[in-house]
Amino acid sequence: MESTAIYRKPSKWIAAVLGLFIQPAGMLYVVRPSWAAAYLALALIIVLGNMFVLRDGELAGNAITLLVAIICAIHAYRLARDSRVLRRPWYSRWYGLVGIVAGFAVLALGTRTFLFEPLRFPSGSMTPSIEPRAHLIVKKWGMVITELTAFTS
Repeated sequence: MESTAIYRKPSKWIAAVLGLFIQPAGMLYVVRPSWAAAYLALALIIVLGNMFVLRDGELAGNAITLLVAIICAIHAYRLARDSRVLRRPWYSRWYGLVGIVAGFAVLALGTRTFLFEPLRFPSGSMTPSIEPRAHLIVKKWGMVITELTAFTS
């Protein structure tokens, strides 16, 4: 017989804290993977909106992000309170959540280190070729491959 730790209800306060800081992890903790995907998609839409639509409205983007975090925290708290799941899957346990968050962090840092890096120019030091407050995405792999082929020739 398996341990009884699998059958414990999710803690309401852990769900609320996870929902406030890492919205998809909060939903995975309360065994709602479809809501986790929805909050992840919403977070990506907000990030892209902050980058491309709300260039001057940083306060508005931050307010939207905070509002979504508070809504998700309340949502996760209520789902944990009313949870009737008998067997919690691996992704709702602590080691599953840590593994998922670590995997996303490695993916994000690896992408930023080796493939692309977003940059923002806050001043007019590059005028007239680059406007102030411009966002650029730098491709990193092209130069490295060229240098390696030039070095080996």
